[in-house]
Amino acid sequence: MTWQELKDSLRSGNKVENILTFAFQIFKKRGLLGKAEGCINQLKVLGEEPKSRVWAVMAQSYCAGKEMEKAVKALEKAIKSVSRKWVPDPTLLSSCHDYLRERGEEKAVEDMLAFRKSRLSSAVSMVKDP
Repeated sequence: MTWQELKDSLRSGNKVENILTFAFQIFKKRGLLGKAEGCINQLKVLGEEPKSRVWAVMAQSYCAGKEMEKAVKALEKAIKSVSRKWVPDPTLLSSCHDYLRERGEEKAVEDMLAFRKSRLSSAVSMVKDP
């Protein structure tokens, strides 16, 4: 997908989050984080903000590349832009949690644990009450 095709999809009202998530997963698999970061910057220029799933893919990519500071920041953005149904990958959450704990950032660790608890209870209630 070219950048022009992405912009056209954005303007036509297609599911931008799905397109971006798909594109970012391809970038991740091919090790093209620079392109993914460029897309995010271009989206911001267009006045759009990536949703939680896009940020989560970025966080997973950073985590896989051992860029934990960037992974934590991307996960925080995912959490801030969270949709009701999104639940973070437990392995990603655990890796970021461990990184923050090692750095002594207890407030961030507490916030992450509180978020995890709230998302898990939301996921359980969605299963009970679809």
